[in-house]
Amino acid sequence: MTDPVRWAIIGTAGIAGRTFLPSLDYVGGGEARVVAGRDADRTARFARDHGVQHAVSDYQEALADPQVDAVYVPLPNSMHAQWAMAALEAGKAVLCEKPLCSSLEETQRLLAVAAKTGLPMWEAIAFPFRSQTDRLLELISDGAIGEVREIQSSFHFTLRPGDIRLSAQLAGGALADVGCYPIRLARLVFGSEATGVRASQRLTDGGVDAETWGVLDFPGLQSQFRDRIFVSLDVPENFRLNRVPIQVAMVWAIQVFSGSVDGGPNFLFVDHAIRRRR
Repeated sequence: MTDPVRWAIIGTAGIAGRTFLPSLDYVGGGEARVVAGRDADRTARFARDHGVQHAVSDYQEALADPQVDAVYVPLPNSMHAQWAMAALEAGKAVLCEKPLCSSLEETQRLLAVAAKTGLPMWEAIAFPFRSQTDRLLELISDGAIGEVREIQSSFHFTLRPGDIRLSAQLAGGALADVGCYPIRLARLVFGSEATGVRASQRLTDGGVDAETWGVLDFPGLQSQFRDRIFVSLDVPENFRLNRVPIQVAMVWAIQVFSGSVDGGPNFLFVDHAIRRRR
């Protein structure tokens, strides 16, 4: 029998207690060894409420624990790369919330550390592992809608005033927080990396992008493929979207455009496509 992976959680963010720890318990094969937080009372309460074995008030102390195999990092965006690097250098595997990095320089430094240590490191984006994504890619591979030429993605969060995702100091903004989803989807569907990008943003008074529009070009054998994205963050009094076309519970709505026989677009929404092919 394989020994369980022993985890340290760096920070007491809501997503750690709401998503990571219940998932760890559900999947099995791992245990929550220690949680580290700046507020000793809050960290102790988090450990008690979520069944974590130990609580400490020093991130580095958790990383130095010889009984820890892997580290989960759910800190604010601006701290992700710093503590992912620290965990790798401490000899631990890393699962870090997105965005893994906030700049090209951070990305290059973190990847260099990961390559040097040879340890596993993953950005915590869950949808590539869901059965719906497998089914989507299977349908596209089977030619259910022909050759995919364009993907249109829209992702919106409504936030409370003061949310850290609207903080420039904490590397907030729509592109950093939710832009990773449509971009990752396009990379999966097209099976390649983007070769060009054009983008525009609407910035808040605090200097973060409340909205980002972008077009990413991907290479194709016969034509240029395209991913059009719109991602946005707003507080209710500034909510600017007039309509949301479709919501799919627990996952997302996807529009994939392909060339069709009559020259018009075909639309594939994953759940409908699955039912159609049964």
